[in-house]
Amino acid sequence: MKNAFDYYKKGLDHGKLEKYQEAIENFNKAIELDPNSVAFYFARGDVYEILKKYEEAINDYDKAIKLEPNNSYFYYKKGLAYEKIGKYEEAVNNYNKAIKLESDDVSFYCTRGFIYKKMEKYEEALNDYDKAIELYSNDVSFYYIRGLINVELGKYEEAINDYDEAIELDPDNSYCYCNRGIAYEKMGEYQEAINDYNKAIELDSNCKIAIENLKKLKNF
Repeated sequence: MKNAFDYYKKGLDHGKLEKYQEAIENFNKAIELDPNSVAFYFARGDVYEILKKYEEAINDYDKAIKLEPNNSYFYYKKGLAYEKIGKYEEAVNNYNKAIKLESDDVSFYCTRGFIYKKMEKYEEALNDYDKAIELYSNDVSFYYIRGLINVELGKYEEAINDYDEAIELDPDNSYCYCNRGIAYEKMGEYQEAINDYNKAIELDSNCKIAIENLKKLKNF
């Protein structure tokens, strides 16, 4: 006769094979036999999230949190599920709880920062990307997104510095050149903007924004 852990393990195996319905059925059986195992709820919630059944995922993460209230990752995962269904305030509340429990996890800050950007809370977004970069300074996307935020705040020199850092880490990234060009253009540094748009197009001949902006500058 199978015990709860056997069903749990079978569920994990099905999940690895992308047999998600079978995985859920096995997690259900595991939970029936042992309703107090945090791992079972978390695993089922994870599969529900893969299946885009976000409300069900949130319910399972809630059950995991009830059993293990000091696990920062459960709040983080719950926040991600809320974000997927457009409930940004609820997502932020859960990211806040995750950060309160674990203040040095870079993924918590960049994820919360990105949702603040979506909410147009640019100062809060900037603070989170500052912290993310302080914790881990070698991620191109952190500088790139902080550059976007600085442009929204009208901090064009700071944005250019961010794109400089991003380009140093990834010199073949057309998006970085294109967006640095936008920052230069907003500062009235048109030749620098043209140079960056040309470089972006050289790296990606389908970079529409660079192509359109370059045409406007040449016609100006």
